[in-house]
Amino acid sequence: MQEKYTPGYSSNATNFMAKRSLDTHGAFFKPYLRPGMKLLDCGCGPGTIALGLAKAIAPGTLTGIDREASQIRIAAESAFTQGVSNANFLEGNIYALPFCDNSFDAIFSHALFEHLQEPAQALRELWRVLKPGELLGFVVLTGAGF
Repeated sequence: MQEKYTPGYSSNATNFMAKRSLDTHGAFFKPYLRPGMKLLDCGCGPGTIALGLAKAIAPGTLTGIDREASQIRIAAESAFTQGVSNANFLEGNIYALPFCDNSFDAIFSHALFEHLQEPAQALRELWRVLKPGELLGFVVLTGAGF
């Protein structure tokens, strides 16, 4: 399914994404994180929130996915620069995740679902890869402007 990321990757949009962090844009999720978790960040963008998630769950593993290759490159470079070795980033499609059923202890997503054409289909895919009884954490923006 072809999606259109409305904000695009203008300097305003990428500057906004670069300023996000776990503390500023995912604080609600922090109390649920524990060392050793296997966590998926969907729509990770440049990885600024994802790297905070990775640090919070170390020595667990964080996998960040995004459909935009340029964002994956930025996230991977940032992980290397910051010495975050428990994070990996890959280009991915939220409608067809390349993971086995019941793979993750938690899934996080910030500002992704409002851009999807088929959010229910994406949610079904997340349920597939999430272990039973585990945690989904989402931030959905409404009326966001860049």
